[in-house]
Amino acid sequence: MSIGASAQVDYLVDSLLYPSKAIKENYNTIVLATDDGLVQAGIKVRETEKEVVLRNADDQIISVPVAKIEERADGKSLMPTGLTESLTHQELIHLARFLSELGKVGPYAVGRERLIRRWQSFDPRDPAVHILHRTRLGSVTGDHAEFAWLPIYSQVNGELPLDELPVFRMNPAPARVTVVRFQLEQTQPGPVAVKFNSFDGLTVWRNAEPVAPAETVQWDGTPGIQTFTIAIDLAARTTPLRCELIDVPDSAAQIQPAAGK
Repeated sequence: MSIGASAQVDYLVDSLLYPSKAIKENYNTIVLATDDGLVQAGIKVRETEKEVVLRNADDQIISVPVAKIEERADGKSLMPTGLTESLTHQELIHLARFLSELGKVGPYAVGRERLIRRWQSFDPRDPAVHILHRTRLGSVTGDHAEFAWLPIYSQVNGELPLDELPVFRMNPAPARVTVVRFQLEQTQPGPVAVKFNSFDGLTVWRNAEPVAPAETVQWDGTPGIQTFTIAIDLAARTTPLRCELIDVPDSAAQIQPAAGK
């Protein structure tokens, strides 16, 4: 599927319902059968005399030795057929409408703000929550083997809705809480700052140190990864969370959201 200002709605709907009907150039997949009985499929990243390198549907890079390839065939789209079957008719309409707006000037255009778009959500499994009950909520900033973090992403406008985040309970309070975090990568030292859309219901730590309640948080940063961990009291906050990097006047610091998935 090719998404952009020139993409027509009928093409988008066709691509959602029949992913292999019109595959974008350079996104064709190939299927390789090897002499040990394995079958590998993916988009070809590169090919040499010794190996064929594929990117599969799980975004993994796979190297297949040319000497082991017995058969090669054209494949289908990496997007599975039937992916939209769980959607209602109205949800499919909303999805196609949203995709049709991408790449155009309007409410879904990506602006110049340095918004936090990649987050991680704390997975409240019993062993992990037990540690927090046994210690304190701030222990969530620690590096425990029982702690797991799941990738989540902001909407186009930078807002992170709270209603789909995993919730757990603390005793005695907060009764319903969810925890997220994001990371920044600083390459040049100096004053840097982030701004929240509001601090209501938030408890924030930067690199495991508590942050004073304020919509704008500024600090003198040094090169490396800065981790912000945010506990959200859902009884005190229902509005989505939004955070952005803002410039500090006369600062030579260089910082950006950490790369990753």
